[in-house]
Amino acid sequence: MLALLVIAVVSVVLWIPVLSDQVMDFLSRNAPRYAPLTFLAGLGLLVVGLVVGVRILDIIGASMIGALALGFLVENY
Repeated sequence: MLALLVIAVVSVVLWIPVLSDQVMDFLSRNAPRYAPLTFLAGLGLLVVGLVVGVRILDIIGASMIGALALGFLVENY
């Protein structure tokens, strides 16, 4: 039973880079099309949240813009 568990753990550890590469490829192909829309939606939520005073909209808008910036850094560096 322990051997099967070790084989399963090793298989998962070896599969992580393959899965990561497939996810990055999918995101790299679709990012140029959806990045401006994501930025504008995040900026809109951020501005609406600041004007109305709803903090959750601020957090969601800033998180969208931050995730977009993080994705840009991961993609290019």
